[in-house]
Amino acid sequence: MRNALLTGLLALTACAQKPDYTQDFGIARDNRPMRWTAGAALGLIQETESGFNTATHFTILFPAPMSPIPRPGLQITIDPARAKIVLGQPQTFGGGVEGISAEYALLATARGVQTFDSVATGGSLTIRFDVFEAKEGGRVQGRLLKAVMPGFFEGADGRSAEDKEPTSLELWNIPFDVALKYERY
Repeated sequence: MRNALLTGLLALTACAQKPDYTQDFGIARDNRPMRWTAGAALGLIQETESGFNTATHFTILFPAPMSPIPRPGLQITIDPARAKIVLGQPQTFGGGVEGISAEYALLATARGVQTFDSVATGGSLTIRFDVFEAKEGGRVQGRLLKAVMPGFFEGADGRSAEDKEPTSLELWNIPFDVALKYERY
């Protein structure tokens, strides 16, 4: 009787640990749900000059870096020169070669910073843009439908090292609606 009760409790606990893919701002690490409260999203335009060429990237940040205490956050980067954006349709990108990527950084530890990246081998990103106005003050609205991101550590020396144990982060149903502004240094 006692073993049956214990087995039943363990089964209920295991069921409660599965990700709920219907919720907004869903996040799971190694298939275990985590809690993440996103701050207000921020949309940035970043320009990089190289000789006579200027490359433009757009970044959507969650949470906005307004806290004096570093918090975990999501960064979606769009390179419009490499990514063909189709409004209103889910688009899947893998390995970051198509110009859209997602990265999620956890808080720093004594070992370094743990980062999860859709550009890494095995990573993928499915996103839908409903509005994409690529200009200052322009609106970018849509939803990150799903991102699967393998993890790695960046040590205090700045070098990346693969985790000894494979780890991954999955995000889903993350709505965004931002006005773009130039990032000022």
